[in-house]
Amino acid sequence: MNQKVQDILLNLQAADCNDELIQECLLRYEMQDLKKLIKLLQCHRCGLIEKLHQQQRKIECLDYLIYCLKKEYEENE
Repeated sequence: MNQKVQDILLNLQAADCNDELIQECLLRYEMQDLKKLIKLLQCHRCGLIEKLHQQQRKIECLDYLIYCLKKEYEENE
């Protein structure tokens, strides 16, 4: 495995790609099907962004709950 492929593999692993996606990406790279490879990576990126947004919504719910509880606590002091 050459250095470029190793770098791609490490990057895919760091980006939380599953084994199936990693194999597909490496195959597309070896076949020089860069257009399809880019499309695969963009789809994975979109999935990660959606997960990020879901987590952000959960954090916002907790922030609101904390705000309400602090306000109630201060009113009862």
